Amino acid sequence: MADGFDLGRVLRRIRRTADVSQRELAAAAGLSASAVGHAEAGTRDLPSRALARAAGLAGLRLALLDADGREVTGMDPDGARDATRRRLPAHLDTQHTDEVADRWAHRPGREQPWFTFGLDRAARDRQRARAGTPEDHDVPVPGDSPAERRNRRREAAR
Repeated sequence: MADGFDLGRVLRRIRRTADVSQRELAAAAGLSASAVGHAEAGTRDLPSRALARAAGLAGLRLALLDADGREVTGMDPDGARDATRRRLPAHLDTQHTDEVADRWAHRPGREQPWFTFGLDRAARDRQRARAGTPEDHDVPVPGDSPAERRNRRREAAR
């Protein structure tokens, strides 16, 4: 396989380790026996969750590895969200909304969210060249709201 991942070989390894037939694996992973057969033959893919369930049957787990072979975890589920609780775009870097106050000045009646992101690709690339790519989005912590940050700045200015 061009990407180095051969689903058929992996499924056969899972079945060998778990000592199960295609039918038994299919039942445990919530798949049809034909789906497992096709996946082993290389004529069909499997949903990642089904593959994870199959791996779990053999005491294995799926993982993402970086170029050096280190495991890469998913993004923090508690990461920054917008005012309607949607996650911010994963590829963009978060920043506190009070750091870009002009973005909220024309919205006096709306609650200011804690975090936002910049859309200027060139500025983001310069920042990442200086400081590296952040591992994750910021996670809200107590005392980090825009009002609390503003009050701390006022106190520090006194």
